[in-house]
Amino acid sequence: MILKNFLKLPPAPPSNESPRQKALRRTLGFTLMAFVFWWYWQSGEQPTQNSASQTQAILDQTGLLEKYHAEKLEQFAKEFHTTYGIPLMVHIYKHGTPAPCIPDSVCIRLFPYKGQSDFHAPPLVLSLLGKDAVNDLQYTHFPPYLAGGTWPEGLAAALRTITTRLDAALAPQPKKSGLAPSN
Repeated sequence: MILKNFLKLPPAPPSNESPRQKALRRTLGFTLMAFVFWWYWQSGEQPTQNSASQTQAILDQTGLLEKYHAEKLEQFAKEFHTTYGIPLMVHIYKHGTPAPCIPDSVCIRLFPYKGQSDFHAPPLVLSLLGKDAVNDLQYTHFPPYLAGGTWPEGLAAALRTITTRLDAALAPQPKKSGLAPSN
């Protein structure tokens, strides 16, 4: 009984609008609703793409990466994660805002059409790679490859450099004894 009275609306006051004004108001209302729905759909689509792309090891929005190379990169990313315990992400963007890198992952983002690159890694990995690793990769290594259109070769060389430095840093060091070698 209370709910029934609560939902009961008072009658609308009589309208002094002409039929033309009513039609115009309805048209504008429907247009506004259609715009809001369209905007919500467009803005809702981008975060879904970013969150899906954030978890992918290899993402190529440009379509420039050949299928064979994409499969090899995917396999390399799995081996990298198995060997070092750190996810490897390689994202190649055509335009737009890149997805944020997964925390504690080695993340290489390339923008071939802009001639830019971005490199992120956890602090421990950065300390193993060397203090200038980020600057070397972003500003010294990738620009010539991106400018020349040979960024896949630059990416392969960068991955080789990263794994070589990590292997060298993680290799067991020979034990030094306090004894001098005898002659």
